[in-house]
Amino acid sequence: MPARVAASESVATGKAQMTKSATAPATDDTLEGRHFAVTSVKKTSPPAGESGDKWYQYVIGRGESAITGKRAGTLRSVTEHAEEFAENLNRRASLGYSPYAARRQQK
Repeated sequence: MPARVAASESVATGKAQMTKSATAPATDDTLEGRHFAVTSVKKTSPPAGESGDKWYQYVIGRGESAITGKRAGTLRSVTEHAEEFAENLNRRASLGYSPYAARRQQK
């Protein structure tokens, strides 16, 4: 089941800075560390060598493990990407593969 993400937005008037964030509520599965889930999506600066002002950092967590990534796009598109990523990690784990291992190269 994908994590439900509630988005909130606050805009500072008179400033060029805008902050958007999304946070998933803790569930029994994420508290017990059995499933990966999106824990946060927030506005961030672009990675080195990149430009643009629509970059977000997402965190996918499972127990005490956390995967952090950055992606350009809207809050909605980055949140959807992170949720799909978490679902793929859970699917790999359910098939017996380690979600931490590199994917096998297809020939």
